[in-house]
Formats: sequence, structure tokens, C-alpha cells
Amino acid sequence: MIKDNTAKIVGLKGQIEELIMERINDREHAMVYNSMIEKRETEIKDTSTGCFAINE
Repeated sequence: MIKDNTAKIVGLKGQIEELIMERINDREHAMVYNSMIEKRETEIKDTSTGCFAINE
């Protein structure tokens, strides 16, 4: 379970990096990219919290 969550977090961080690069190239739609990045950051936070709960 922890390995799955860790892999998920790594994948989400990769997606965030890609979105940042796309946002740089498409400043006109930066707010859309910001929203997408924010959702992934929230998902990382929730997944991390779940990992800590599993360890306790």
C-alpha cells in the first residue's frame, strides 16, 4: 500500500512539472494550469496523509 502511494505521489509530481512547463509556454491559460497544479498538490497532500496514517 505504501509503495502504491509513493508511486502515485511520484507520478503526480511528474505531472506537476509537466504542467508548469506547459504553463510557461501558454501564459494566456495560466489560471487553468494553476488549477490543475493545485488539484494535484491537494491529491499529494491527501495521499501523504494516508501514508502517515497507515504507519501509525
